[in-house]
Amino acid sequence: MKAQLVTEFIGTFFLVLTIGLTVLIGTDFAPIAIAASLIAMIYMGGHVSKAHYNPAITLAFWLRGTFPARGIAPYIAAQVGASVLASLAVHGVTDQFLVVSPGVGTGLGSFALLEFLFTFALALVILNVATAPTLEGNGHYGIAIGFIVMGGAYAAGPISGGAFNPAVALGPALVNLVFGQEGALSGLWVYLVATSAGAALAVPAYFAMNGRDAPEASGG
Repeated sequence: MKAQLVTEFIGTFFLVLTIGLTVLIGTDFAPIAIAASLIAMIYMGGHVSKAHYNPAITLAFWLRGTFPARGIAPYIAAQVGASVLASLAVHGVTDQFLVVSPGVGTGLGSFALLEFLFTFALALVILNVATAPTLEGNGHYGIAIGFIVMGGAYAAGPISGGAFNPAVALGPALVNLVFGQEGALSGLWVYLVATSAGAALAVPAYFAMNGRDAPEASGG
């Protein structure tokens, strides 16, 4: 599993690094840069680790039956560790702290609902393009995944923060906590719970679309 964990670490690191740098420099094209980085990392590592880069997606793959339970903790540790290191790198480069949080004035219901819905959409896209037998060996899986992330970032990012990934929220929160930043853990539970719930619900939706006894596709 060493190769898979190295791949998960590298992919998650560059995802969070791209998020942190583009958000903190304030570019309007952050969602495009994030999607582009994610697409590249998916094609880089999909054949090795299935390119989860997201604890919620690891959960979805396990519930789908295409990932072993013994791999859950190591994968999540690699993903969160990479997010922490990337957050430290962002701070080292910009002298600012990445904060993943909902927009000012966003209510709890809207915050949680958007993180839930777009993580559901992300997980459902991934399960279909990466594990559905009818799409076995396809070459578009990375683009499809990147596009749903980009769409979610544009549509929900200004409202919910657009994490759709527990590691994206947890890594910066831990760094902020260590450095004594006020409110470091505020809203973190929503990112953890809403994204995990969205990914979990995507699994029965996938089965409703494809059936329960379909083998895993080789691509993605």
